[in-house]
Amino acid sequence: ATDCEVDNQGRILLPAGLRNYAEISKEVTIVGVGERAEIWSRQKWEEMNNLDDIDFDEIAQGIEDLGIMI
Repeated sequence: ATDCEVDNQGRILLPAGLRNYAEISKEVTIVGVGERAEIWSRQKWEEMNNLDDIDFDEIAQGIEDLGIMI
């Protein structure tokens, strides 16, 4: 993570080291997180947020086990 300055046209320049680390080459996904923004490789974001890999029944059971009614 790093602070980036916005230029006069509203753009930011991501340092090469961060672009390489995040495997960003062309397409990105920008996600608002509190007062910050995360910039992800589009492919990596889709891999991390694949809804097919999420067991929603297991999550619902965990919430119920905590005493939270859904």
